[in-house]
Amino acid sequence: MYARADRIVRHPDLIEELREAGLAYLTICVESFREDDLSELNKRTSVEMNNEAIRILRRLEIGNSAHFIVDPDYEEADFRQLFRYVCKSELYQPVFAVLTPLPGTDLYDRTHDRLAIKDYSGFDFGHSVLPTRLDRKEFYRLFVELYVKTYSFRRYFRSRFAELLSGLKRSGDLLPGRVDRLSLFKLCIVHLVGIPLAFKVRRLHWSEPLVQKAPLS
Repeated sequence: MYARADRIVRHPDLIEELREAGLAYLTICVESFREDDLSELNKRTSVEMNNEAIRILRRLEIGNSAHFIVDPDYEEADFRQLFRYVCKSELYQPVFAVLTPLPGTDLYDRTHDRLAIKDYSGFDFGHSVLPTRLDRKEFYRLFVELYVKTYSFRRYFRSRFAELLSGLKRSGDLLPGRVDRLSLFKLCIVHLVGIPLAFKVRRLHWSEPLVQKAPLS
């Protein structure tokens, strides 16, 4: 199921009852690791509220697929900060989507004149329909790299090793694994499926239906 972070924080007892009823996995729209971004998106949540929602789900052992918005205005440092937040929050199945102003929303009305892509086939949360601060080729490279690092074997084994050490230091027993961390087998499947997709995304700039700028008179 889906849930807002503020609903989880305000009603942890309800989430616990849902867990007892069989809820094992939940999608939470974190959106951003920065207060300014959340305010701009009118989320009516905060970074600390998001963090608390993540902690509640972890305590209840409910799997968490946190969704994040990647702003076309991102620079390389922003991609790095987002990845650090994902690691610090121990999120193992996050989803990253490029900010896409959908028709009918206030965001679309505010940005319509700036759209770089107006063909609705590009409104798939993978293309950047808005102009990017970085060169578009570089933006897509960093977007793919964000996924690659998040679902890397290196991160998987480092987290398993850290968990092993932590459990042995505390009680001499192994701690239960994170419920939202993919098994090694599933991670291998993700890589097999993701490799061709990664190549495709990195080459989006080749064939994007960009709006043609009118020549200066």
